Amino acid sequence: MFNLNPLRKPSLAQINEDLLYQAERDRINAAFNLEHFQSEIAKLDQRIAWLKKELGGENVTPIRKGAGR
Repeated sequence: MFNLNPLRKPSLAQINEDLLYQAERDRINAAFNLEHFQSEIAKLDQRIAWLKKELGGENVTPIRKGAGR
């Protein structure tokens, strides 16, 4: 983390280490978010397929365009 002591200027190496740590943390968070959203999309795809089957097949389209917005 960045040095909070205003009397001591952090070295370039320390700044780069901090930036590397932040980038790695951000990547982990992004990967987690991607996994979460892919899981949610898969659940919605299953729900859509089930609803279309219940309504009579793949050619069923919603009456309202943009329903749910």
